[in-house]
Amino acid sequence: MCKASILFILLLSVLSFAQTGTIAGRIIDGATGTPLTNVNIKVAGTAIGAMTDADGRYTIKGLEFGRYDIVFSYIGYKPQTVKNFDVGADIATLDIELLPMPIEAGEIVVTATRRLALLENTPEITMVIPEHELALTSPQDVSEAVAYMPGVSVEGGTGSGQPFKRMISIDGLPPQYCIVLMNGARVVSSHYHTGADVNIVPPEAIERIELVKGAASAQYGSDGMGGILNIITKKGTESPEVLFTTYGGSRNTFHTSLAIHGKVNDNVKHSVFSSWEQSDGPPILEPTFRVNQLDYSLFHLLDRIDAKIGKLSLGTQMFYLASAYPFKGDEPYDSWLITPKLDLNYSVSKELEFSTSAYYTQWNSERNSEINEVAEPEICLGYSGLKNNYLLIGGEYIYRNFRRKAVDEHNQTTLSAFIQDEWTPFEKLSLLGAVRFDKVEEIDGVITPKLTIMYKPFDMLKVRTSVGRGFRAPSIQDLYETIYGHGTHLRAGNPELEPEYSTGITGGIEIEPIGGLSLMLNGYYTALTDMITPIDHGLESVFDYFTPEELPDWDPEDTTLYYIYRRENIHKATIYGGEMKILWNLSDNYYVESAFNYTYNRNEDTDESLPYYPGIAVSGKIYGEQPVTGWLEIGGFIGVNATMDRKIWKFKHDGQQQVELDDYQKLDAGLNIKLNKRYEFFATIDNILGQEIHTYEDVEMRIEGIPIYNAGIRIMAF
Repeated sequence: MCKASILFILLLSVLSFAQTGTIAGRIIDGATGTPLTNVNIKVAGTAIGAMTDADGRYTIKGLEFGRYDIVFSYIGYKPQTVKNFDVGADIATLDIELLPMPIEAGEIVVTATRRLALLENTPEITMVIPEHELALTSPQDVSEAVAYMPGVSVEGGTGSGQPFKRMISIDGLPPQYCIVLMNGARVVSSHYHTGADVNIVPPEAIERIELVKGAASAQYGSDGMGGILNIITKKGTESPEVLFTTYGGSRNTFHTSLAIHGKVNDNVKHSVFSSWEQSDGPPILEPTFRVNQLDYSLFHLLDRIDAKIGKLSLGTQMFYLASAYPFKGDEPYDSWLITPKLDLNYSVSKELEFSTSAYYTQWNSERNSEINEVAEPEICLGYSGLKNNYLLIGGEYIYRNFRRKAVDEHNQTTLSAFIQDEWTPFEKLSLLGAVRFDKVEEIDGVITPKLTIMYKPFDMLKVRTSVGRGFRAPSIQDLYETIYGHGTHLRAGNPELEPEYSTGITGGIEIEPIGGLSLMLNGYYTALTDMITPIDHGLESVFDYFTPEELPDWDPEDTTLYYIYRRENIHKATIYGGEMKILWNLSDNYYVESAFNYTYNRNEDTDESLPYYPGIAVSGKIYGEQPVTGWLEIGGFIGVNATMDRKIWKFKHDGQQQVELDDYQKLDAGLNIKLNKRYEFFATIDNILGQEIHTYEDVEMRIEGIPIYNAGIRIMAF
């Protein structure tokens, strides 16, 4: 009997110990009383947490009885911690009011893992340019803003591309290996085989710019070998906002934009943006055939609606860009880009989410009769019912259609499936594993895995590393281009091409030794195989590769020999380097940022560099604003970018194939004067030192070493 009593008592103790409780509540804006959606709630010392729904409500289950510190954080609001909150048998109610505050870097929400997450909790090496930085530095375009990011090299040219086009290289990989997104939709643009244009959206329409380092094919498929640049545009706001911007300056540049943000009702937010710009373009010295031929005009229209109705979230976007260039030629070339997009998310239960998205984008340009279309529907299921895990399973269908001078219209389809698991076994360790299968039409299926780890041994230290496989399927132009003239030689496609593959390793540490100061040190290594490159085949007949039917514009009896560059899978390449970024928030109003990057790449077959060699880049800037009186604030920035030891391939039969680009140091500055937080006068000076700037896309471009001035006004109504 005594033994039975003891066993009974022990059993009760075990059952009592195993009992768990629940926390539930609602979170609202302490200033307006409106519910806050996607607030992050975390139970300190555990991997347990939740996010609020459209009504600001949340529930956390599975907590053993006891006392816990509950942390609430949300972008743009002061974090709040409730200490020693008691969790017992009854549902514990915890309602919170959060107060607005300036955004800190760690509170920025990003999409680096294909879903919203706080930047500080993201295992991927991710960098962000937030809205307040864009406002204080007044860049004319995205390329000026991202030029200060470590590991990013900005290039551009004026051959068959557009005068305002700029592409980026990420960690030493050429631009065509880096995916550029706008609100998650792929950006297509002129001269796409040299890389996508990052200057699609004017800066005043942008909420933030995200840069994700490392192989991303496991999450985004083909082309994601070097990284992802995602441009996120502004959404509607709780209260009406109107922003009018206009400026003018050197090179007959004039720019005007109008943005209206607000809400239709408590469930629907609306944002509309339009802008117009004209310019004589960059003051180039070379190529001579485009001097005084770079005039352009641009018109943008972006309409965005975001709605939350119960468990359903809906987002729609319509983006339109029209351009014309050059004005000084006989006839301007017209082009346009249109991108409608639909996003839908439905919370089936607290643990299960269903989401789907679909977009269509088309670039159409008179220049070279170019058309580039992509359509991509996607479905995903997200499940958080597993302990310390968030599982994401999805599938995509991608349709591509392309036509260009010397490329007959072809289409290409891809079917993809992927799975991603975010696992937090304990508070200091987060892991992300992903694997994807892509079946590109007429190409064998490709499997791309990835593993990313973040370890936080101390509050001041984060260690991140990732290993992933990347791939790039041959594009329609790679496969089907017939004969395209390039001066002293001809270029040709190859329908026998195989995909390019890479194995990428990235790793780094982020240290915050004192409040407001962070230091990031990263390294990267990429081994690339089967790289597709135009190869000089010497003097040959065009009919060695194509039938007379495939070349209707050529005389079948023509026996002339030409230097032909045909695309081939030949290279085994190695890319490695390191980077450093320092960000110091001197106060609530001032920031100092500096970056350094060194990249080395090599063609293992020839011991030469790859077609683009970024070399060394150093940058630094200080920006901020200072309240002078209750109605006057003065701010601005000073920034410098320096590049050294860059090299490119010219793909020309005559002369030296590999050439060095000239070094340059570019000093920029700007001044902002804000009155009553509504009227802002600003002025910028680019290239104060008057350095000649040497770049390359499909042709060498030398920009004259003269300062470029712009000045304007912003009017903000609330």
